[in-house]
Amino acid sequence: MQKKEQANSLIMVYYNTTAPRTTVLNRSATGRILTRAAAAKHSARVYNTILSTRGTAVGRAVSLQNSLGESIRKHCLPCPVGGYYARLRDVTLIQNLFDDANLLLEDIKDEIIREYPSIIAKVQSDLGKFADEVALPTATEVTSKFTISLRYINAPVPVTGVLSGLSQEVANRVKAESRAAVDEMLRAAHAGPLADLKRVLTEVADKLRNAERLHLSQFDNLAYEIERVAKLNVLDLPEVSDVVAAARVVVQQKRDGLSDQDRTVIAVDAESAADKAASLINELGL
Repeated sequence: MQKKEQANSLIMVYYNTTAPRTTVLNRSATGRILTRAAAAKHSARVYNTILSTRGTAVGRAVSLQNSLGESIRKHCLPCPVGGYYARLRDVTLIQNLFDDANLLLEDIKDEIIREYPSIIAKVQSDLGKFADEVALPTATEVTSKFTISLRYINAPVPVTGVLSGLSQEVANRVKAESRAAVDEMLRAAHAGPLADLKRVLTEVADKLRNAERLHLSQFDNLAYEIERVAKLNVLDLPEVSDVVAAARVVVQQKRDGLSDQDRTVIAVDAESAADKAASLINELGL
């Protein structure tokens, strides 16, 4: 019953973005190269960069979109068929992250407008004679393409009720398979945070064995991922709890002045926990 209640306290979150394209096909240059090489039409394409992201407000807008997606992901379980499972208790936090980012994106769009003369001048200079062969976007066209959106819908639920037009036997099979599919999707979603934990465990083990200096922040990063996995274990899967317990053994040994022998012992614990996580990830189907 507890697992059912936990599953019912979830909602689906969909985060989407749009952005202007930064390259465009140069048909004239492509044609010249194909003719010169006596090559087939499909054998080569020439693309020109028409929008610079490096060190520009355009790049900051792209970075904001990506960082918001990562921040939202950290509070959710990835659904195998798209979107994220989010706990209802985390929706306010997720919405606040989105609202703050949306306001910041509008400020960055204003920066793009202000910077655009210099941005496009650099692009034209870099393109050389190619600049006469491709259409460059206006500042308004660029800013209008930058969007972020957040949608919520009910989490998937099994098919229930009367299924008109189906025999009782077929209806029962549909309902049973629906229940199994919904349960399996949510169970498999637990592999997402586990993959992040496995990555950090592997990094910690490598640092313990090979780094000249061991920064204690490595343990702090690991502690964060451990608690994240524990928090997002919405089905209270005992296998996930076992991985969390194994990983906590590593963090509990955090201290200054570790000897080489200490580091080797802790590295073995980290590798053991990472192996547990990898095995469970495979079992969950990621």
